[in-house]
Amino acid sequence: MQFKRHLHTAACRFVFALVVLTALLLAPFDVLAENPAPPQAEIEDHNKAGRQSSPSLLGMLGLNTIPNARMDEEGTIRIGASTLDPYYHGFIGLQVAKPLYIQLRQTGEVSRASGMERYYPGMDVKLRLVEESRYVPELSVGFNSLFGDKRFSSEYIAASKRYGDFDFTAGIGWGRLGSAGHWKNPLRKLSSHFDKERDYTSTLTSTAEDLFTGKDIGFFGGVEYFPSWTGFDGLSFKADWGADRYPGERQAFGMQAPAPWSLGVNYNYKDMADLSIGTVGTDKLFARLTLQTIFENWPWSAAPKTDPPLMHAYRTGPGYAGEMALHAQRDGMVLHSPHLNESEASAVLELDPDQPASLQIGRAARHMGNHAGQDAEKITITPYRHHLRGPTLTLIRGDLEKAAARGSGSAEEIWRDAEFKDTPPNERGLPPHITNTWIPRFALEFKTDFMSDDHKFLHRTSLLIEEEKLLPWGFLAGAGLRINLYDNLNNITKTRAPALKTTRSAEDLYAAPYVSLERSFLSWLHTPKTNLHFAVSAGYLEETFAGVGGEVLYRPFGKTWAAGVEGWRLYPRIAGTDLNQEIFWEDDRWTGHLNLYYEPPDTDYTVYAKAGRYISEDFGATIGVRRHFPSGLKFDAYTTYTDEADPDGFGGSLNLTGGIRLTLPIGNLYKHIPKGTEVRVKMEPMARDEGQLLDKPIDLYDLTEPMSYRHLSRNWGALLE
Repeated sequence: MQFKRHLHTAACRFVFALVVLTALLLAPFDVLAENPAPPQAEIEDHNKAGRQSSPSLLGMLGLNTIPNARMDEEGTIRIGASTLDPYYHGFIGLQVAKPLYIQLRQTGEVSRASGMERYYPGMDVKLRLVEESRYVPELSVGFNSLFGDKRFSSEYIAASKRYGDFDFTAGIGWGRLGSAGHWKNPLRKLSSHFDKERDYTSTLTSTAEDLFTGKDIGFFGGVEYFPSWTGFDGLSFKADWGADRYPGERQAFGMQAPAPWSLGVNYNYKDMADLSIGTVGTDKLFARLTLQTIFENWPWSAAPKTDPPLMHAYRTGPGYAGEMALHAQRDGMVLHSPHLNESEASAVLELDPDQPASLQIGRAARHMGNHAGQDAEKITITPYRHHLRGPTLTLIRGDLEKAAARGSGSAEEIWRDAEFKDTPPNERGLPPHITNTWIPRFALEFKTDFMSDDHKFLHRTSLLIEEEKLLPWGFLAGAGLRINLYDNLNNITKTRAPALKTTRSAEDLYAAPYVSLERSFLSWLHTPKTNLHFAVSAGYLEETFAGVGGEVLYRPFGKTWAAGVEGWRLYPRIAGTDLNQEIFWEDDRWTGHLNLYYEPPDTDYTVYAKAGRYISEDFGATIGVRRHFPSGLKFDAYTTYTDEADPDGFGGSLNLTGGIRLTLPIGNLYKHIPKGTEVRVKMEPMARDEGQLLDKPIDLYDLTEPMSYRHLSRNWGALLE
C-alpha cells in the first residue's frame, strides 16, 4: 500500500511537471504584450478558429475543476466521463437554447471502506445572463445538482472575458464551490434563511430551499490559453484556482482536501471530441473524455427526401378539382374535399407526421395550382392531422408560380401575402369518413436511469412496433407491441424492497416477458374551433396501466401560450400475465393535470408546467423545456417535485426527480428501414412510482405543433423544397 501511494504521487508530479514544461515551451515570449479586447465579430469567430471553450471535470464548459460563463452552440449535445480521486463522473447534456444548458450527471465513488457502492446523481443547469461584447464579459449563473444529491450541490456566478488567445474566468460560489469560505455570504443580510449550513452527507435531495445558502462563499478563477501561433488548432492549456474544499468528504470519512490549484491540457478533435488530462496540486491526477455533436447537423430524418413536383409556369385550359387530389395522391399526399370556383381552389390536406408541414403545404399547393384553371387566384388549404384541424391558409397563386415555376420569387414573398383565418368546420369540407391503412412504425428505445443513488445506472433496451389507423367520425385506433431485448433491472432487488406486480416499481417484472402488449386503445379527437382541441382515449394506455380519460387543449393561433387540462381513471395491469394484459380492477386510481405552455419568441422550444396528481396519487408539479428540430429530432428535459417520496437504499428519500428524452429519426437511414422509424433515448427514473406521469397515447400539444403559427413561420422556407 505504501509503495502504491508513493507510485501514485510520483505519477501525479510527473504529469504536473510535463504540463508546466509543455506550456513553457509553447508559450511565446510576447504573450503579455498589449492586445486590446476583440470586437464582437472577432468574438463570434473565436470558436470557428479552433479556440472554443472546452468542458470541465463535471461536464459543463469550464476550466479544469471550475465552471466558466461560456455556452455551447445551440443544439449541441455532449456525453462524457471523467475521473478525479475519489470519484468518477458520467454526464450527458444539451444546449437547449442559446442561453440555457441542461445536463444529467451521475457521480460514483471509486472505492468505499464499507464495500457498498454509493452514487450521487444530479441535474446541472447553466443560464447565461449577459453575452460577451467588446467591453462586457460574458456572465452566467449556474447550479450543480439543482436537484439531486446534496454532496455536489452548489451555485455560482461566473464571468468570462477573452483577451487575444486567453480566456479569463472569475466567479463566486455558494455551497460546495464556495466551501473555501473566503467571505461571508452577502445574502445573509437579506434573510436569515441564507445563513443555514448545508449537510453534504444528507441522503435527502437538494431543493429550492438550499439555493445560495451557507454562512460563507468562495471565489474561484483561472484562464484557458489557446496557442494559435503554433498553427495547431484544438490545443489549449488550462490553469485554475478553485474554492471547493471537499466538505462532504471531510464530514463523511475525514478526507484531506487536495490543493486548490490545477493545471491541465485539453485537445479538441474536429469539434467532435475533447480529451483533457492534468493534475490537481501535485498529488492527484484527473482525466476527462467527451464526445459532442450539434443536433442541427443530425444527418437523418423521419422519411427520405424527394424532389418537389414541377409547377406550371403558365396557366392553360380549364381546371379540374379531381385532378388536384389525383396528382397529390401520386406524390404520396392526401387531399380531401378538393373544390374549385372562379376565384379559388381549396382542399383539406391530411398532414404526414414524418414531413415538415410547410413542405407538404407547398407541394399540395403546386398540385392545386397546376389544375386550378386560368382564373383562380387563390389557393386555400386546411391542414388536418388525426382529425384535428388547423387554421385555413390562403396563398396567392401568382406568388407561388413566380417562386416555384419561374424562380424569381421567394418563400418570404409568399408568406407576406398569405392569410390565416378560421371558419366553422362545416364550411371546410372536413372528411367524416376518413380512413387509411394500418402502417407500422418502429422505434428502438434505450432507457437508462442516471438519477439513481443506489445503482450506477439501470438500463433497458426494447423494440417497439406501433400502428395507428384513422377511422370514421373522428376515431383513431392504435396498438403496439414491445419486444424486450436487454436490461439489468434484476439488480434493483439488491437494494430495494420487492414491489407489487401492479406498480411502476415492478418494472423488472414488466420487462421479463420477451414480448408484451405495450398499448391498444381507441381515441376520439375533435376540433370544434381552430384554437380548441379534444381527445378521449380508452384501452391499454401504456405498459403499466389500462383505463379511460381525455385531454382538452386551448392553443390560440398566433399566440405564444397554450393551456389545457387532462384527467384519467387508471387500472394497473398485472406483470407476469400473458402479454402483461390482465387488469387489477380493484386498484382503480385517477390522475390529472393542469397543463401550461409558453413559447419564447423567435425560438422553437417550449417551456411547460404541469400541476396535479400523479399515477401514485401523489400531488406535485413538473416543469420542463421541449424542442422540435426541423429534421424531426425532439428533445425534452423536465423536473418533478411531489408531496410523496420514493425511498432509496440508504434510508433517504427522493421527492424531486427529473429526466431527459431524445427522439432521433432514422427513417431515411437505409432504403429498407420503414418511414417514421426512430431511436428513443430516455434518461429518467426507472422502477419508481412517485412523481411519474402517465405515458398517454395521444398528446394534443404534440399533434397540433405542425399546425401552429410558430412551427409554420420558423419552417416556412421548406415551402419551396
